[in-house]
Amino acid sequence: MDYKEIQAMVFAAASEMSSRDSDDRLTTTVSLDTTFADLDFDSVDGVEFACYLSDRFGFEIPELELCSLKGNSSRDYEKTSLREVIAYIAENQSRFEPSPRT
Repeated sequence: MDYKEIQAMVFAAASEMSSRDSDDRLTTTVSLDTTFADLDFDSVDGVEFACYLSDRFGFEIPELELCSLKGNSSRDYEKTSLREVIAYIAENQSRFEPSPRT
């Protein structure tokens, strides 16, 4: 999967997840520089986001790795941008395990 395909899927997932708690209105325009804080994602949302992306991509994305791209503190987590998430997936997709299908 190329970078643009990954970007489109991550943007769609971020928009969907961000709007689910706000009457289906996304108040932040999703871009490469959008952070988890901009999306109002806490650490639980980060785990849900990783699971959501895993379902969309068809391979397991380790939640702990995705949630610690910037570091292990909550302040670091909130600074994680979608650019970093996309780059992480693009660089690591070959090592991810296929998601179990139910």
